[in-house]
Amino acid sequence: MTSPNKNVHGNARVYDDAFVSVNAHVSGNAHVSGNASVYGDAFVYGNASVSGNAHVSGNASVYGNARVSGNAHVYGNARVYGDAFVSVDSVVKTPQGCFFAYFPARTGTYGLTLTKTLRGTTRFVWGCREGDDLRQYFKENPDYGNLSKAPLAFLEAFELANRD
Repeated sequence: MTSPNKNVHGNARVYDDAFVSVNAHVSGNAHVSGNASVYGDAFVYGNASVSGNAHVSGNASVYGNARVSGNAHVYGNARVYGDAFVSVDSVVKTPQGCFFAYFPARTGTYGLTLTKTLRGTTRFVWGCREGDDLRQYFKENPDYGNLSKAPLAFLEAFELANRD
């Protein structure tokens, strides 16, 4: 169910039991679906999608081709953009709370998204793989060899930027 006074523009769609509050904005080709909610002064635009039980609130923005799903929560002054994929129980509350970049992999170039979780772990989405320990993933997949160096350096930068 959507708010009757929502700010939905362009080809944006809000459906299922999704909710968009009066001050939130959804525009472009963005989609909000499932039980997801967008509220506060949040923006979802471009080709972005918010689905499942995800929440986007405060002054947060989700844009580009970014996806927020599962029980993820993006809030505060957070920005999730590009091809980032924020999922499961990820929590993004600051602009540095979501890192996304492309890296060479064994069979092409993969996007890598890094976020914190409610449990305090660092969640990764690497191509079609995801989990809570990127270092362990590379240990279990030694055939990445030198290809793991740049993503692991990226992980270190993320951890440094998100020290509590």
